[in-house]
Amino acid sequence: MSLTLAKRPADGPSDAIIKRQKTEGGVVARVAPKRTSSLLAPTMLLEGHQASILSMQIDSTGQRLASAGQDKLIMLWSVFGECENFLSLKGHKKAVTQLQWSPDDENLWTSSADTTVGYWDVEAGARIRKLASHHAIVNSVCPTRRGAPMAVSGGDDSCIRMWDPRQRNAAKIFEADFPITAVSVTAQGETVFSSGPDGDIKVWDARTRESFLTLTGHSDLVTSLALDHTCGKLLSYAADNTLRLWDVSPFCQAENRCLQVFQGAAHGFERTLLRCAFNADGTQVAAGGADRMVNVWDADSAELLYKLPGHQGSVTEVSFHPSEPIIASAGTDANVYL
Repeated sequence: MSLTLAKRPADGPSDAIIKRQKTEGGVVARVAPKRTSSLLAPTMLLEGHQASILSMQIDSTGQRLASAGQDKLIMLWSVFGECENFLSLKGHKKAVTQLQWSPDDENLWTSSADTTVGYWDVEAGARIRKLASHHAIVNSVCPTRRGAPMAVSGGDDSCIRMWDPRQRNAAKIFEADFPITAVSVTAQGETVFSSGPDGDIKVWDARTRESFLTLTGHSDLVTSLALDHTCGKLLSYAADNTLRLWDVSPFCQAENRCLQVFQGAAHGFERTLLRCAFNADGTQVAAGGADRMVNVWDADSAELLYKLPGHQGSVTEVSFHPSEPIIASAGTDANVYL
């Protein structure tokens, strides 16, 4: 197996990291090696959060990045230039557990330990809907990609809720047997995926609100689910230290839907909800780990391509840039790296 260990530059005279403080301050640029992205330096460090970052995503234009976590803040950053923090959103009373951009990048969906789901207008810099129907910590939220704005959320109350932000209450409720640690949903909301502490992944028909398929293979808590751009493949990440790629296309007749198993990631005893991601065309997958590394695999061969160091704590989420060779990572050290 070929493995490339890509080192981030160390502090010192040859340091190629540009540090951008939340507050205004000096930015030091040093000579860096030739590269193929439009970043100001090979590695950009975004600082401003005061506690662990639990979720982070680049938007579909590749121009903005949103991050959130235990300090209850949602911070928006420019991806290019000096990576300024241009907006901070407040409203949640406890940790923000996950955030997701809407398909048009005009809104953000958030889930929180305060038992609510938030729907935010990024242009106005305000929360336009506080959705309070869960009865315990909400661990995950995922919007649909087409049609009217909708999202699903899952929490410790063992329920999945489907939301229409034009309504106060949940449009649909799916009742599970265990707490929900991660959710995902197909482009138009017809199929919902959920996971929990038993290691199984449930597939739900949104019309009937019944589970019609169970994907088995993980042996521990599943902390993350992600669909590729076709909605035909599902990526899962579990505390058994593996990622699995599943065929979830509607007409799949295979008895074993698991296509690949990715090795090399590391969960920790903290049982943090570490998350995984596809790149834009589904050819690569990535996940962080409790070993402070960012791991990138080839989706077809399951070959581990890169292990990227730099964080001083668990890497909670990664996000690929939609068009450039850039990957963002966030961690419990309260930092975001590009």
